[in-house]
Order: sequence, then C-alpha cells, then structure tokens
Amino acid sequence: MEKQSNRRVPATMRQLRVFDAVARHLSFSRAATELHLSQPTVSMQIKQLGAAVGLPLFEQIGKRVFLTDAGRLLRATSAEMFDVWANLIAGLPETKKSWLPSLGYPPENKIA
Repeated sequence: MEKQSNRRVPATMRQLRVFDAVARHLSFSRAATELHLSQPTVSMQIKQLGAAVGLPLFEQIGKRVFLTDAGRLLRATSAEMFDVWANLIAGLPETKKSWLPSLGYPPENKIA
C-alpha cells in the first residue's frame, strides 16, 4: 500500500497573481475578467493556493468575499514578493552587463 505524503504542494507565481487580483477586487468574477480567465479557473487556482498554504484565504458570506487573517497576511507578503521580483527583473540588464565579462562573455579572442 502506498503511503500518502503530508507535504504540501508549493504555491506558484500564477496562483499568487490570481490571489492578488481576487484580493484587490474581493470578487472572483472581476479577477477573472481582469486576468482573462474563466471564473472556475480562478476558483481552482485559489483552492490550490489555499491547500498549499494550509489555511483558507477567503471567507464568503452570501455573495460577498472577505480576506481571512491568513489571506491578509498572504496579500501583504505577496505584494512584497512582487515588488522584489519587479526590482530584480528591472535590474537584470545592468547586472548582465557587469557580470558577463567577468565570466568571459563575450569572448575577447575569436578563433577564426
């Protein structure tokens, strides 16, 4: 018999982007529209992210959606992560220029 693992599947950047949109709009439908996804796809991404975190991220009361405490913490943390990622990407061209020559790129001597 196969033993089940208790390890959680890691969250993906896509799930975090979907979460961010739902958290900003407090609406699965509006997030789906913004991201050009279907509402069931958004719901599935949030469900998978909740499973990865191990806690519910949203509470739905009637038609209204609210962030849970875990959701508020994840929203703040993911916003910081997106800022760090954007700064990293923005800085890559300059970094690439400075570190590639130290690695021997581009080659100084071409063999003909």
